[in-house]
Amino acid sequence: MFRLFTTLFVLSIGCLAAAAEESEGEPHEAFYQELEVQRQPQFRMQGIELSQQLHYQIVSWFQLYEPDAAGNQSVVQEIRDATLIAADPLSQTVFADALAQLKGRQLKYRVAADGSIFQFTGYVNRQDPVNVAAEDVTGMLVSNVIDEDGWKELALLTLFQPPKDSPGAKPFDQPTRHDWGSLGSWYGDTRFQRGKRRGKLQGFGFVRQLQYLPPGNDAKDAKPATALQVRDAKFVAERADGQIVFDTRSERVTTAHEWFSAKGTVTANVLGSDIVIELHERQQMAIRVKAERFVPRRP
Repeated sequence: MFRLFTTLFVLSIGCLAAAAEESEGEPHEAFYQELEVQRQPQFRMQGIELSQQLHYQIVSWFQLYEPDAAGNQSVVQEIRDATLIAADPLSQTVFADALAQLKGRQLKYRVAADGSIFQFTGYVNRQDPVNVAAEDVTGMLVSNVIDEDGWKELALLTLFQPPKDSPGAKPFDQPTRHDWGSLGSWYGDTRFQRGKRRGKLQGFGFVRQLQYLPPGNDAKDAKPATALQVRDAKFVAERADGQIVFDTRSERVTTAHEWFSAKGTVTANVLGSDIVIELHERQQMAIRVKAERFVPRRP
């Protein structure tokens, strides 16, 4: 669930900073991950409607290191390629530049024995306003490539391991929380259920059982960094589910898909005036994992 505040005001692009520290030793496992994202953000404000159509691909090299005595494991994700496959005219330049900045960057994760991520470094959230104009509308654009919790959620899907103590058909849960910053947050559990098995490939379905938490007083009272300040927000998740295919021989995910859709309203102060913005976001994410290098897609 990426932070997706798409309006005519401020562009917030999630970017990465190269990790400063090198991992010790040699990785005991490495593989490529191909991430494909399709998004359709829409909003309505004071009778004005605007929509985006975004499709981009990110290819990463994952390196996994031996767990320590407590079972904690270091994982390094190096972004090898990031390509904008398609975009609407307003988003074309913004997202092409943002994706180009990701190439060669690193993210570092510390993964606990239970599969949760307890340390994450390498992410920098930028606030770069970009002026746009559409028909009679002028302003600035807000959007994210992938936010901090989004990177962690995608890594967890890629590194997914079914619990050893629950081999049967009984579902199992993992806690889920996604911070949307000034837009509030989502919290709850992700419930996994074993599905069909075909040879060595075991399917899993998952549903994110989410509750929305509006922004608190800290978000309302914080000094705005831009011309827009969020006063309040209300959202509901329409869809939050996905599927995983797990190779029981290699004990590694081969593919994962997730769908997320949410809609709601944001009350924001823009240049001293409060306005209500209606937002609707639909996302589809696909992950593929393999040992060989992916051939990047080009628009």
